[in-house]
Amino acid sequence: MAINAERQLDDNEWLNTLTKPVKAELIRAAKIKHFISNQRIHSKGDMPDGLYCVISGEIRVCATTLSGGEFIFTKIQPGSWFGEIAILDNGPRTHDGYSVNDSTIAVIPKSTIQMLCDQDNNVYRALVSMLCSHCRQAFKAIDEMLIHSNEQRLANLLISRLSTTSTSKLTINQEELGAQIGLSRQSINKLLKKWKQLGWIKLHYGGIEVTNMNALTACTRE
Repeated sequence: MAINAERQLDDNEWLNTLTKPVKAELIRAAKIKHFISNQRIHSKGDMPDGLYCVISGEIRVCATTLSGGEFIFTKIQPGSWFGEIAILDNGPRTHDGYSVNDSTIAVIPKSTIQMLCDQDNNVYRALVSMLCSHCRQAFKAIDEMLIHSNEQRLANLLISRLSTTSTSKLTINQEELGAQIGLSRQSINKLLKKWKQLGWIKLHYGGIEVTNMNALTACTRE
C-alpha cells in the first residue's frame, strides 16, 4: 500500500472508532484502486465487493433520469466512506458511482468486513452508525428539496461546497449544480445571473466566485 494512503487510513475518523487490532486488520486488508476522471467505480445493481474510502479526489453518487440526464445524490470527499448499505444487507449497489476527477480509493474486501463483524459486534455497530449518519444526510437533502425554495437550495449547495475548501471559488458548471438539487440548467442560470447583478457572486468560465457570503447565507434563512 502507498505510504500516503496508509497514513490517511491510520488517521481516518471512522477507523479510529474501532479497536486497534480491528483497525490494523482493516488497513492491512485494504486494496488501493486508482480511477481517472469520470470513470465508473460501480453501477446500480452490482453486487458489492467491499467498503470504499476516498483517499484522494472526489466521487459522485448518482442516478440516470428517464430523460437520460444525471441526478447527483451526493459527492464524497477524501476521508469519507461509502458502500455500507450493500455490505450490511448483502444486496446490490443502490446507485452508480463515478470519479469526479483523478481519484484514489481504498477498498476493504467484503469478506474481511463480514468476518470482523462476526467476531466483534462493535464493528457491526460502527457500520450501522455510518449508515445512520448517511441516512441523516439524505433526510436533510430531502427536507431541502421539499421545503426550501429553488434559491435557498442553490445557496445551501454553494455554501456547503465552499465549506470544504479554503477559497471563495468553485470549479463547477451549471449543469452539475442543477443535477445536485434537481433543477434545470436554465433555472440555475437565471438564479446565478440574478445573484451576479446583486453583487453576490462573480461568474467565471467553468466556475463561480462568491463575493458576498453574508448575503448568500441570509438567503438560506428567508
